Amino acid sequence: MDDIFRILLHMAFLSRGAQPSIKGKIFWRYVNQQGILECVRATELSNRRSSYAGRSTKKVTRAFKMEDDLDREISWQAKKKSITTSSLINQILRRYTDWYQYIGHGSNFLTLDKEMFASFLYEISEEKLIEIARSSALVSIHSFLQFRYPKINLDTIMDYFSNLSSYSNLGEINIIDEGHDRFEIHIRHPFGMKWSIFQAEYISGILSSFLEMQTTTEVSPLSCSISAVRKKE
Repeated sequence: MDDIFRILLHMAFLSRGAQPSIKGKIFWRYVNQQGILECVRATELSNRRSSYAGRSTKKVTRAFKMEDDLDREISWQAKKKSITTSSLINQILRRYTDWYQYIGHGSNFLTLDKEMFASFLYEISEEKLIEIARSSALVSIHSFLQFRYPKINLDTIMDYFSNLSSYSNLGEINIIDEGHDRFEIHIRHPFGMKWSIFQAEYISGILSSFLEMQTTTEVSPLSCSISAVRKKE
């Protein structure tokens, strides 16, 4: 039964259900070279990540056909969000290329109802939860990162965290780059103390395993914080 819980918990963390809108949401903050704390919106962060991901902000015009019911639905959703149909289609395509193509049909990921996920979480002991978080950070996520990105480094791991924040629906991740290889990562969620413990151990495990960072954590029932600094050589 523990193995089943391990699979369900890890899969749910990476691919939970319906996705929230990130329009205008600030989820990345950093201290610039002048020592000023800047807040970066999702669209701006996407542009900053484009260099390593091979993205271009250049626009192209492309004509294509779609089924009429899809056209009606896209037009209605765009009007509901007060954006153009072109903007909505770009958002959908970005979500697919960033995330959904890696967790959809044929992948090893599951989508769970929130209440079902919470019930599984309730049944797992804190000790077992920590064990699952650490092993997932060391083994399972390594395979995913290798598949998802051309290389594993600070940029790609932070991109992975921001995609979790934007698409996984299991917590909002705020990252503060304090400079000098120091980071503060704060996560808010509605799933209680056990989920805070899991996320703190999971994020810490990724940072220490792949970036050789020293981490300290703080947890509360609805949030957790991870402080990370690169080890001195």
